[in-house]
Amino acid sequence: MKKRILSVVLAAAMLASMTACGSSSTTQTTAAPAATTAAAETQAAAETEAPAAETEAPAAETEAPAEAPKPAAGPFNVGISFASANAWTAQMYAGVEERVKYWQDQGVIGDYQIVTNTFDPTEQLNQVNALLSSDIDVLFVSPVSSTSMDAVVEEAEELGIKVFFSQLEATCDGTGFVANSDALGALNAYWFKDKMEKAGLENGNIIWISGDDSTFDIQSRMKSATEIFNDQFNVLGRAPGFWNDADASNATSTLLSAYGDQVQGIFAEDAMTVGIYQALKNAGYTDDNLPVMTGDNAVAALKLAKDIDADWIGVTNSPYVFCTGIDMGILCMLGYTFDESLKQAPLTAPEGNKTTFYIDPPVVVTKDGDRDAMPWMENYPNTEVYSIDEALALAEELGLDDSETLALKPTCDFVKSCFVDGDQIPYEW
Repeated sequence: MKKRILSVVLAAAMLASMTACGSSSTTQTTAAPAATTAAAETQAAAETEAPAAETEAPAAETEAPAEAPKPAAGPFNVGISFASANAWTAQMYAGVEERVKYWQDQGVIGDYQIVTNTFDPTEQLNQVNALLSSDIDVLFVSPVSSTSMDAVVEEAEELGIKVFFSQLEATCDGTGFVANSDALGALNAYWFKDKMEKAGLENGNIIWISGDDSTFDIQSRMKSATEIFNDQFNVLGRAPGFWNDADASNATSTLLSAYGDQVQGIFAEDAMTVGIYQALKNAGYTDDNLPVMTGDNAVAALKLAKDIDADWIGVTNSPYVFCTGIDMGILCMLGYTFDESLKQAPLTAPEGNKTTFYIDPPVVVTKDGDRDAMPWMENYPNTEVYSIDEALALAEELGLDDSETLALKPTCDFVKSCFVDGDQIPYEW
């Protein structure tokens, strides 16, 4: 494919899709295997910070399995906690297992436990306390609540357990975080604003379908989009769609019933496009008279956009940032030094300490994939832009099912580049 490929590893989750509600919490405990030698994984992508190659690298020649580097410390027993209740978090789960098993093969991780919850902060807190009572050396958490983990960090410090937060930011000081940036809201907002203005609707009436307004990541995205809109549009109504098509369809139908043909645009979070489209069809809209609206990069939404020739944007909210947080945390445990200059204050606590490393969305998909038509992309040099046709070809190559998101992983070289002594890190994946 003649397209500049982002310095990321393409990855597909092999787990079956989960429903957005009703899944139970799970616990997985796995002991370290007897052998700790693994074949080194090949890496075809270039470093994120460097210009990407114009063509894909040729396949590497077959080599004898390489012996894993001897760890500087460890093995570490690891506890991991995050929410898992839909297809997006199923992709994250698959990625987490892959990274943990890689480090286990290297002899760096010993036993590990994975516990999941259904976005319930009380349930997660109970599970994390149980992990702290077990024989772990390091804890990785994707916090459901930004404020529920302060006591956990204090207890962990008393027990000599290192804590790393990933995927979603928290407000605790003295702990490292790796999180998705608020660029999903910004990139959607820039594109939506541009399309509304080109349609002569610079002061148009819109409805807003968010994910879950109570979560701090959505609050930061909404804040970013609101600042870009700068009161330009008349927001008729706003409702959460909870990142699933059924709830998004119901929310959209309610707002369409209230405001009818006043609605000229629909601004929405990711993972809800198919549901919003269904509500529009139920309300009598045809494919030729849809309002200006954002889309997403779930394969089902990409296929829909292709089928109806829609002019949408999809911005990938990566399910693999937690995986990158695990890699970075493990390297810190091994004694490597993270570049503190890369950290920022949490988006939800801008006056706080610089504790968080943010990663921008890896992929943007538009109808024609024309990066030059979006001048705001200059601020996101590490985000790749694909056309719908290119995105669908990539999804097919990866074997993604309709519920999965076209997502890309930061490479080994990118992770190493975030460390002061990254050139001394012997691990490859």
